[in-house]
Amino acid sequence: MSVSALTATANPYVEGVIKSKLALCSNVVKILGPLNRPNITYVTLDIVGSPSNFNNFNILIPADFNMQMTLEPTLVFFDTQNMARDVSRYINIHLGPEHQGRGIARHYHSGMSAEYLQQTYDSFASDLGPCKILCATKGASTVRVFHAVFNLLTDSLHC
Repeated sequence: MSVSALTATANPYVEGVIKSKLALCSNVVKILGPLNRPNITYVTLDIVGSPSNFNNFNILIPADFNMQMTLEPTLVFFDTQNMARDVSRYINIHLGPEHQGRGIARHYHSGMSAEYLQQTYDSFASDLGPCKILCATKGASTVRVFHAVFNLLTDSLHC
């Protein structure tokens, strides 16, 4: 079972009570920042099997996806650079040959050049950019402000 606990008022004591009452793992992911934005949706997804079962990520692209469809910008957070890379590759392959090479899904992490990171960010942040799914490590949440979020936290949800 996946749980999201969103609050703007939890001091350390209240945070401890929330963790205790919800029986959250000690390795729970904590993202700090403003949560009250009208254009952000938070989602928690139960992973079937393990996070390396990439079929879990099929929900990011409609089965009948075509070039006339508009994808909402989606930011997916991962615990490791390898998962961010592998899932973005899986999504691009899953799109079909006519959509491959367009950069609809890209990965983003600190091990990349500043030039690549800027190009990827610009492609994702622009309404006209081809990148609609950004697979990033959690460090990206403290560096950039993104305009839409599908927040999927994988490995860190397992006790």
